Amino acid sequence: MKIAVVVSKFPTVSETFVINQIIYLIDKGHDVTILAYRKGDFSKIHQAVTDYGLLAKCLYFEKASPKRLNRLRQVFKLLWNAKKINWLVFFKVFRNPKAWLNFKEAIYAQWFLINDFDLVHIHWAHNAKGVALLKEKKIIKTPYFVTFHGSDIQPNLLNTYKDDYKQVMKHLSSVIVNTEYTKSLVKNIVSEDKILTLPVSLDTLKFKKDENLKKSNDFKILFCGRLIKLKGPDMAVTILNDLVNNKKYQNFKLIMIGEGDFRQDVIALIQRYELNNYVELLGEMTQEEILEQMSLCDAFLLPGIHEPITHRAETQGLVIQEAQSMGLPVVVSDAGGMKYGLVDGETGFVVRENDIKGFSDKIEYLYRNSTIREEMGIRARKFVVENYDIKILGEKLEKIFYDALNRRVN
Repeated sequence: MKIAVVVSKFPTVSETFVINQIIYLIDKGHDVTILAYRKGDFSKIHQAVTDYGLLAKCLYFEKASPKRLNRLRQVFKLLWNAKKINWLVFFKVFRNPKAWLNFKEAIYAQWFLINDFDLVHIHWAHNAKGVALLKEKKIIKTPYFVTFHGSDIQPNLLNTYKDDYKQVMKHLSSVIVNTEYTKSLVKNIVSEDKILTLPVSLDTLKFKKDENLKKSNDFKILFCGRLIKLKGPDMAVTILNDLVNNKKYQNFKLIMIGEGDFRQDVIALIQRYELNNYVELLGEMTQEEILEQMSLCDAFLLPGIHEPITHRAETQGLVIQEAQSMGLPVVVSDAGGMKYGLVDGETGFVVRENDIKGFSDKIEYLYRNSTIREEMGIRARKFVVENYDIKILGEKLEKIFYDALNRRVN
């Protein structure tokens, strides 16, 4: 299949699930083109992006110039440099005399003017509006799928989404969601029979603990995620405070990977609790660097909450599965969709949202029971290998695509 994958920006270190899918499809022999609305951060790039030459497979959207003559130059440059022209789309774009006067539709259809895709997979619903408009105008017939990830389906905006995504929902083949929690939100704006549940996945061969790395005597708790309110980085520090200052454990360390607007709040909290010697803020890291840190840690913590204003919560949290694949027992909150990504009491623990003592007690339990902790880690990896590996979920994604193409032919 010739598949277009639409994202907001590329590359980015925080969206490994998109890269996982792309790599799987390439390995299966499909021709994948990445369509990005803007350029991402090139200072930190996952090794897989380099290994698979994904930057060379990426086309960036060029916004239409406000001046008509410049738009003409844009279209001329686009077609001049194109390896091929999709003449069917070309004639549909310029069938209207007005199109020869303003060239706006040509700019809007730029990706499809120079490519002929079998299908389009769009990550985040707001990125689907342009494709939906082209379908509405009958400029393209290409089937498209939309995967919701969370920021595109905020609970406090469900009523506005009914109008905002109306055209998107009208023309898509299927909606893909990662958990039952996300499905409970999306079914407010689209018929439930169009919704397919497919978690985002990982390569469990890559996410495997490196037993050769020498661990310290400290009990290391890993937090990995953007430093934003809904992921609970401040909660992680507060939980550590209970363990260190209330329960008097002096050999606990909190390793925090990630960047975000909440960083200064986290630093202030560390200083307030006098935990500077117990917390390491490592910032944003590549996948390879994260793998090393996971190999050095003893447990994983993600105490996410429902964001007070938007009521958003983590919809899946792939890092929960990544940690389990590395043999780490995980401790997460019951907010959103995180609880669906582990076996409570077997591969980790689900704790009530905002329950500091509950989190602290579970981590203390893991620390004091090393044999149980190791057994949970073994079960955790087995659970992820059987349910979240890219080969298993990749095959399911392929089937979704093939089924849609077969329906179109028949």
